[in-house]
Amino acid sequence: MTVQSTNNKVFALGDGVTREIPYGFRIYRESDFVVIQTDLLTGIDSAPLILHTDYEVTGAGGYNGGNIVLTNPAPLNTRITGIRLLSTTQLTDLRNQGSYFAEIHEDVFDRLAMVGQQQQEQIDRSFKLPVSVSDVSAELPRPVPGRGLKWSADGTKLINSDVDPDSLASAAAASAQDAANSAFSANVSLNAVIEVVNEVENARLDAEASASEAEASAASINPTNLVHRTGGESIAGIKTFTDSPIVPTPTTANQATNKSYVDGRIGRLIGFQVITATGTYTKATNNPAFVVVEVQGGGGGGGGSAATSSASAGGGAGGYGMKKILASALAASETVTIGNGGTAGAVGGTGGNGGASSFGSHVTCSGGGGGAGSASVGSLVGGAGGVSTGADLNCVGNPGGRSNTNQSVSNGYNASGEGGASRFGGAGFSVANGSDMRGGNGAANSGSGGGGSATNAAGQLGSTGGSGVVIVWEYA
Repeated sequence: MTVQSTNNKVFALGDGVTREIPYGFRIYRESDFVVIQTDLLTGIDSAPLILHTDYEVTGAGGYNGGNIVLTNPAPLNTRITGIRLLSTTQLTDLRNQGSYFAEIHEDVFDRLAMVGQQQQEQIDRSFKLPVSVSDVSAELPRPVPGRGLKWSADGTKLINSDVDPDSLASAAAASAQDAANSAFSANVSLNAVIEVVNEVENARLDAEASASEAEASAASINPTNLVHRTGGESIAGIKTFTDSPIVPTPTTANQATNKSYVDGRIGRLIGFQVITATGTYTKATNNPAFVVVEVQGGGGGGGGSAATSSASAGGGAGGYGMKKILASALAASETVTIGNGGTAGAVGGTGGNGGASSFGSHVTCSGGGGGAGSASVGSLVGGAGGVSTGADLNCVGNPGGRSNTNQSVSNGYNASGEGGASRFGGAGFSVANGSDMRGGNGAANSGSGGGGSATNAAGQLGSTGGSGVVIVWEYA
């Protein structure tokens, strides 16, 4: 078989679909093909594809070509190149005076022709000098990083350049930009000079006009109507300032004052709250600089008296506390607890203790103790006063009054104990002389104790203590 075609290479553009690429020249073995994929966007060739992994070859050994069969279709923007690449060895051994087989000899000649085509394809892609050139060497010099190639001064060989071509391009671009900037700056500077000259001339004209106006105004002004910078003067009428005047710190009465002087004199009462039910105190309502808090615990209940000549003791007042608290120490919302008054003692029973009142975690005042119940002879001790903790002023509540019982039923004299009075008064009253009645209740929100009861006949209940209270005084 002869080799009549010089073609030894095939191309195909990737479309994401086609897998078979036909070729029309002879190869001996599948491995005689080298297949490369090129990225057309970057111009970069891939490493040679791998036979039996990335592609297969049909038609090897035949004379009419075959197909390169890709495992996966080549994607868009790629190109597949297949080239016949034979080894340059000669493996056919012809023996002297051996048999002559024309096909074997022809295959050797065909292979030599194919190797020649292969080398010619590589020569066609090589750097070459024109045929008419002589006495010129095309040998490349040893590479130097960052240098380009150029012809020598006599034009007989290639040499490395003295400078980096990229730096020359950058310098040329920078020089062009500098020239453009200089031209722009010169134009701007000229415009700026013209503008300054115009401004100076306008300022001169304005100054001359102002001077003329000032001279005319000065001639018409009465000096006695002017306010001078020094000396004492009386000014009549209302004067409105666009900006706040600056005045010194006052030293005597009737002098104007400044803000810092006023801010340093805090203590003006701006509000107060009387809290009679458990809830919360909100600082933001008046935003005080500080508060003074009064806390009163609930009063104890008065004791009850048993039937037939007896009397009971009064309940004690709740504890009382007063404390100054800076705004910085106050939470945005403080829990306020109001102690209930102690319950009335049952017939012959002790009165209930008053409940504790508190303002956040700052002040807590316990309730007064309940008065003892029933005594036919002698006297009973009144309930103890409550105590205060956490305040600047911690006060113990007044104790309840003692009862007094000392004679027989026929002519007995029985007197109950009064309730302990709180800071706010309102203690329950006592009863005497066998009146068969209950003492007075402690006043609501007074924290005072309830009075005891007394009887010469039927038993009597005690009296309730007054509930507590919290008062918050707010200052600027």
